[in-house]
Amino acid sequence: MFFFNSDQMKSILTIIILMSLLFSNIYAQKHDYNWILGYFQASDMENYNGMLLDFNEDQVAATIFEKEQWFSLTNLAYSDASGSLQLYSDGCAFYDENGTLLENGTNIHEDDTFCDGDFMTGYPANQGMIVIPTSEDSIVSIFYNEEYFADDTLLIVKVQRAMIDLENNIVLSKHETYLDTISGNILSATKHSNGEDWWIINQDYFTNEYKCLLISEGEVIDTVSTFIGNPIVAQDSPQSNFSPDGMMFARFNPTDELQLYDFDRSTGKLSNFRYIDVPTGEDAVNAGGLAFSGSSRYLYVNDAVGIWQYDTQATDIAGSEVQVAEREVFSTGFEVFGNHVFTFFYRMALAPDCRIYMSSRSGVDRIYVIMEPEQKGIACNVVQNIRIPVFNTGTTPHYPNYRLDNAPFCDDSKAFPDNLMTTVSASETATPISRIHVFPNPARDQCKLYLKHVNAREVKFQLTDLLGRPVRTQDIEVNNDEVITNIDISSIPTGIYFYTVYSKGEILLTDRLIIEK
Repeated sequence: MFFFNSDQMKSILTIIILMSLLFSNIYAQKHDYNWILGYFQASDMENYNGMLLDFNEDQVAATIFEKEQWFSLTNLAYSDASGSLQLYSDGCAFYDENGTLLENGTNIHEDDTFCDGDFMTGYPANQGMIVIPTSEDSIVSIFYNEEYFADDTLLIVKVQRAMIDLENNIVLSKHETYLDTISGNILSATKHSNGEDWWIINQDYFTNEYKCLLISEGEVIDTVSTFIGNPIVAQDSPQSNFSPDGMMFARFNPTDELQLYDFDRSTGKLSNFRYIDVPTGEDAVNAGGLAFSGSSRYLYVNDAVGIWQYDTQATDIAGSEVQVAEREVFSTGFEVFGNHVFTFFYRMALAPDCRIYMSSRSGVDRIYVIMEPEQKGIACNVVQNIRIPVFNTGTTPHYPNYRLDNAPFCDDSKAFPDNLMTTVSASETATPISRIHVFPNPARDQCKLYLKHVNAREVKFQLTDLLGRPVRTQDIEVNNDEVITNIDISSIPTGIYFYTVYSKGEILLTDRLIIEK
C-alpha cells in the first residue's frame, strides 16, 4: 500500500483538477450556445431590439439583447467553449459581447457598399460568415463572403478571412481573399476526420464544381475540388448544410431542387450524388431552407409554404418523403405601406436543444419550430407562428458541429422557453386540418397517438387483430389543441393489427399497425 504526504496529495489533486478542466473544455465546445436574432435597437420603436436564445441551462432562455446593429442575412454570434458569448457580427464589423467595436474591427470588406450609409440594413450574404476555432482558445479564424458588382448586373462573391484575438478584442488581420470571381457562395463547414482541421465547402453557380478549403490552425492549406452533380443555375436564396455526423452534405433551392451527397471527411471529396425533386409550390421563389436532425437521420427541406421530411436511412430516400407542414396563413397586423406583412417559411437551423428553428422571410415577430425532429412524419410536430419579443427579417444562425467526434451535437432534455408563445391567435388563418397519427410503426412495446385540431374533448383508441377482436382499448382526454399519448402494447404479440380512433361513435381514422417483438 502506498501513502502520500500532504504536498504529494496537493500535487495529485492539482493534476486531477487541471485534467478535469482540460477534458471539460475539449468536450464542451459550446461555441453555438448563444443565438442573436432581431433587427436593431431603436428607442422610438417597439420590438426592434435583439433577442438572445441561450442554450446553456436546462431550459432555453429567450431574453432581450440590446444592440445597435441591424441583423439581416449575414449574422454571427460566437461563444467560448463553456458557452459564454464572446463575439458577434452583423456582417459589417466585429463586436464583443457588450457591443463594443473590436480594435480594427470595422471596414472588414474592401467594398463597403452594403455597409455604408445612414440607414444600414445588415450585410445581405446568405450563410455569409462562419467561425473556425484554433488550438488557442483566444484565437479564431472567420471566413466570410464579400459581394460586389462586377458590372451593373453580375454579382460576384469572394471568400475572405479575418483572424481575431478574443482575449485582447483585436482583429489581427482581414481582407485575406481565398476564393474570388465566383458568382455565388454559401458557407458550410465540418471537421476533418483527424478531429483538428476543418473543411469549408462552396459551389459556384453555372458549374458542378464543389471546392473544399482545408483549414488548419486558421490557415488554408489546400483546396480540393469535386466535379459532381448538377450545375447550379438559380440564385434563389439557397441553403446548404453538412449532417451533424459530417457524413453527408445537402444543398437546396426550389429551382435546383434537393441535391444530396456523401462526404469523405478525410479527403474532402463528395460522392453518391442523389437528386430529389421536392414538390414545391408556386410561391417557392426566394425561400429554400434545409436542416438535418441531430442524429443525421432525418433531413428537412422547405419552400415558402411547405416543409418536407426525408429519411436518409431509407433505401429509397426520395420515396420516404412526407410533407410535415403546410404554411398557415398568418398576418401579425403589422403593415408596410398599407399592406399586411404575412409570415412565410424561410431558413432552418438545428439548435443545441435538438429542435430545428426557422425564420420567416418577412420582417415579423414570429418564428417556426420543429419540436421533435427525430420523430417520423407529422409527429415531428411543426409549431407555426411562435411569437418572439422582437422583429426578425430572415436572420437564421448557421454553425458547424463544433462537438463532432467529442460529444453529441445536442441535448433533447432542454425545455423550450416558457416565455415564447407556442399558440397564437391569427388575424387571418386557414381552416385547421385535423391530424391523427400513430408512431412508431412498426412498434414494439409502446406506440404514441398524435392528435392535432381534433374537435373533441375525448377520443377512444381501439386496436384489433385481423379477426376484428379488440386487443387494446384506451380512452384519451383531449385537453389541448395538440396531444401526444402513450399506448402500452407490451403484452400484445408480434403481428398485423388495425387501430381505430373514435369520437362519440364517429370513426376519425382507421389504419394498420405492425407490432414486432
